[in-house]
Amino acid sequence: MDNSEKLIQSPLLQIIAFIYLSIETCFRPIIKYFEWHHDGIRINISVIYAILLIIALVEILLKLHSRRLIFPKDLSQSLAIILIIFIGLYELFHFPYITSHAIYRIDSFFLFYFSESVVRASLFLISGFYLFNIINNKKLNNLFMSYWIIFTTVVFLFTDYNSDFFTSSIEVTREHNNYLMMSDAYAMLSFFIIANGRKLIFKFAVILISFFALYFLKSRASLYTFLVINLIGLILMNKQLLWFIFIVSVISLFTYDWSDFFRMNSNNRMFRLVTFGQDASANIRANILSSGLNEIKANWLWGQFMGDVLIEKNTGTYIHNILSYLRQYGFFPFLFLIVIVVRNYLKLFYSVVNKNWSKSMQFVFLFGVHCLILSLFARSFLYSGIWMFFTAIPVLIQNNKQSNSSN
Repeated sequence: MDNSEKLIQSPLLQIIAFIYLSIETCFRPIIKYFEWHHDGIRINISVIYAILLIIALVEILLKLHSRRLIFPKDLSQSLAIILIIFIGLYELFHFPYITSHAIYRIDSFFLFYFSESVVRASLFLISGFYLFNIINNKKLNNLFMSYWIIFTTVVFLFTDYNSDFFTSSIEVTREHNNYLMMSDAYAMLSFFIIANGRKLIFKFAVILISFFALYFLKSRASLYTFLVINLIGLILMNKQLLWFIFIVSVISLFTYDWSDFFRMNSNNRMFRLVTFGQDASANIRANILSSGLNEIKANWLWGQFMGDVLIEKNTGTYIHNILSYLRQYGFFPFLFLIVIVVRNYLKLFYSVVNKNWSKSMQFVFLFGVHCLILSLFARSFLYSGIWMFFTAIPVLIQNNKQSNSSN
């Protein structure tokens, strides 16, 4: 019996993984949306996550002590566990120094950073061991389908329309950045539904509905990445779709007035990357990246955790790509991360080449590559979704090997 099987045998950890993924993909984004935009009740989800992690850690320690759970021998999983432990200790070590600064709400800023980069990442890491138990459970699949229907309904009900183009009531500001959290959660939930769909027409329908929902949620990175990854995934699973997409694209070029589209949407933030309109968000991120690179040059070896907050006296000014890890934690944790990412995703892409398109593989490929692209180019170290695949991909590879050997 391999280590992954021993890890998956913990019913309590599996329940925690299910609860966490349920909150993360449905309850948290919806609750926070109503809290921030419609004066809804405030529920501290971070406290719930902290409780779940504490229970999980106690369970892991007890099982390690009784030798009913063994530390993973897979290098990627072991490195990921070591890295998240280091990041947690590194952040806690800096707590006295950071909170000694006379910055308004600095304690809250630290707790927010710790919750996003350590607590959520740890829960995703644990969930990766149990992901396929959830994916392959028919009753849980139906439950996640219900989550998707509820989430989609909420998004569409709170969307306004005017004579030019659809607009959303969701605000895109530093103070109301829930649009990123909602978009990431909705994308994950949609990938789960798409991977579990058997018929191609069902997958197309979910992709189409999800495309509009993500458009209304206003995260361009989530929207474009979602669309591209799904197109690639569908083509890899069915090569004939490439011709269909090509023909539809050619027909649209000659039947639709694209110049009118560019004119009408030049100031629409969701299309500025293709209409080449003025993009304040992209300019701000470019300035943040330039400032962050200068700070990396000065602190490349050991990093400077929350250095962006100490300089700007506020959150949201971190680098929005994978270099944020180098900025926050220094060279060695960043090197660990790169090794984990490269090792895991090379294994994943090799499995894709071998055309093993189970629903587990579909979800890991679709959402895993989605997380990879976001982490590389559009999200900071606070984006924790990718951590799930540091444990899930090795489990998937091991399961495929066992399946092939039994056949």
